Amino acid sequence: MRMLILPKWLVSIKLYDESWAFDVQSGSVPEHVGQDDCLVGFSLGALTILDASDRVKGRIILVNPPLPKRNLFVWLMHWYRFFMREGLSSTRQKFTKNPFRFIVALVDCARLLSKDFSPALKALKERVVVVRGKGDDYFCDDVAVDFLKELGVRVVEVDAGHNWSEEAEGVVC
Repeated sequence: MRMLILPKWLVSIKLYDESWAFDVQSGSVPEHVGQDDCLVGFSLGALTILDASDRVKGRIILVNPPLPKRNLFVWLMHWYRFFMREGLSSTRQKFTKNPFRFIVALVDCARLLSKDFSPALKALKERVVVVRGKGDDYFCDDVAVDFLKELGVRVVEVDAGHNWSEEAEGVVC
């Protein structure tokens, strides 16, 4: 199984290469993930995978994960800068229209951003690769890259920003 985990407020994402066969799931990791499975987490979806790391047995690819743990106010300022400069990629991403689901997603977002994933990353470092857009100065920024490298996690940089991109997808595939 190859699965892409999205943040909870996204319900789907349009791929650049539609022949890439994998399941897209919003905001949760399946109960049983085997040795041969590969999970790809995009943005907060990456933290969702790390949060369920005790169930994940296969390979993990994290695309632009918002790391390390920081104050929620700091993350809010990063999001504002992201929104003003890069904006939401509405042509490739489909957002939920359900207000209840959106509120639940925001609460889960705050919980994930407040959690220290250092222990999980240390335990998984042999099976984890992080794909980071060089232009992602908002969530997977230079502080995140230094943090990941300090933990021994392999980081691959692509010529992209934070939003899902053809460059990131090319590395993941």
